Amino acid sequence: MIRIGANPIGWSNDDMIEIGGDIPLERCLAEAQAAGFVGMELGNKFPRRSAERGLFSNASAMRW
Repeated sequence: MIRIGANPIGWSNDDMIEIGGDIPLERCLAEAQAAGFVGMELGNKFPRRSAERGLFSNASAMRW
């Protein structure tokens, strides 16, 4: 089985926050999952503490 992940730059730009800065992480993850991606590379919207990351990984089947 091949698993394909996405990069959050498809939703917001880490270098230029004004490009997609208004898009919440929940929307990014939901749309990526709906498009068939099973993982997401870490971006600036993602929490850095493992306890906070668990809130998002439990809400979806995606890996990051």
